[in-house]
Amino acid sequence: KLKGVVHSQITKKRFIESGFEAKNLHVVTHGVLENRFLKERSRDDNNIIVSLFGHVASYKGYELALDILKLLPSYYRLCVIGGRHPSSTGTEIKDFLLLVRELELEHQVLLTGEVNDEEAAFYHGNTDICIAPHQADRLSASGAITWSLTSGCPVIASNIEAFREIQYQENCLLLCDKNSPHEWAWAIQRCGTDGMLREKLISGAAKYCEKFSWSNVAPLHVNIYKS
Repeated sequence: KLKGVVHSQITKKRFIESGFEAKNLHVVTHGVLENRFLKERSRDDNNIIVSLFGHVASYKGYELALDILKLLPSYYRLCVIGGRHPSSTGTEIKDFLLLVRELELEHQVLLTGEVNDEEAAFYHGNTDICIAPHQADRLSASGAITWSLTSGCPVIASNIEAFREIQYQENCLLLCDKNSPHEWAWAIQRCGTDGMLREKLISGAAKYCEKFSWSNVAPLHVNIYKS
């Protein structure tokens, strides 16, 4: 008997549509690495750092991120933490850098390239707000957003089904229309000024990360494999 393990209800629904029996599908939420990035800023400027984490891919909304940056005051900075995916042969990075130049945002944007765990901790430790402006409606789950949720920063994400499923588990995301840079700019500035909102999002993220840490999720996989 063929069984399947999927990360979300979205994926379960698609497997059922493709012919799987619902009783043979198990939903196990994508695990979260047990990171806790210390908020030890190694900078003394007054800039606000907005970070976007993960391998560079067109569906992750880099064009939207730059459109948002254009709407924010000049002391906002965008830090793209990541490089090309090992399996990618595309032009995502070149396209992103050309757009940065076209929009004359070179002084406000940093693309780190591939980072190790220590470097990721450094950049997240100096981040003020994390964003996930994904454009893919059919995204089933995201490993990258779990890193953002461990950052100790408020996380703003696209209002797509995969992220609504995370939000349903814990009130840990501020969701925005993936086609509305003005809404995103408003949300980013709100996270910078509304202390209660920041604490609510950070607290919700901590609860989510604890609930779905790999320490808690891995045994669920083992039990399914043994059954």
